[in-house]
Amino acid sequence: MRVIAKLPKENYKCYMCSYSGYSDRYIVVPQIEDIDKEHIVCSNCAKREHGSKNKVKLTDVIDERTKIWQKKK
Repeated sequence: MRVIAKLPKENYKCYMCSYSGYSDRYIVVPQIEDIDKEHIVCSNCAKREHGSKNKVKLTDVIDERTKIWQKKK
């Protein structure tokens, strides 16, 4: 899965770990281009999906990705 946007804080239930509470939300999409589903996950799952060994940290690129995602909507 790929993290594409960060949403404001709100009560929600994480798609991956079933966390439910009030915190930042992230939108992830599958790597497969045929599937057009977006899922909402918590910050821990978003960091896990981005990868801890990735040279570019999630916090550094998430603002740009969010702007691109909002333009598509």
